[in-house]
Amino acid sequence: MDKALDSGRMSRRPRYRLRTWMRERVPLLTPVFPPGDEDCGEHEWFRADEQTDRCWHCTVGVREHRPVPIDPDSSVWQALSEAARQGDPSSRAIALRMMAEHEAYEALVAEELGVTAASLNLDATTLQRQAAGAADISRSLAAAAQNARST
Repeated sequence: MDKALDSGRMSRRPRYRLRTWMRERVPLLTPVFPPGDEDCGEHEWFRADEQTDRCWHCTVGVREHRPVPIDPDSSVWQALSEAARQGDPSSRAIALRMMAEHEAYEALVAEELGVTAASLNLDATTLQRQAAGAADISRSLAAAAQNARST
């Protein structure tokens, strides 16, 4: 038997990265390179459905969905929000869904930290200003979508 296999070096974690790399670059080969059946040891998550996150690398990695924040500096978010502002309806829908996901993330973090508006001493006026800002963003996205449809 090969010493590398015998010493366990071939099964070091994280596992199954080569399979994932192949699936990303050659999607037609996905059946040949499925996710691994054993724990990969270092899960990287994607949202499988409304309630479930799954690991890209293995079938063992399954968890209840956890909301994720928006990275406002990411090129993906910037391109998406720009397309939404220009009126692309699918970009707008995705941006609104991501904003809702971000709000759920913030609520989860606040809950985990035991932070509430009262504990932060936020008054109603501050909260109304924040809500108005979110409404302005939503209205501008809706107006851009309407303009795109009418042209």
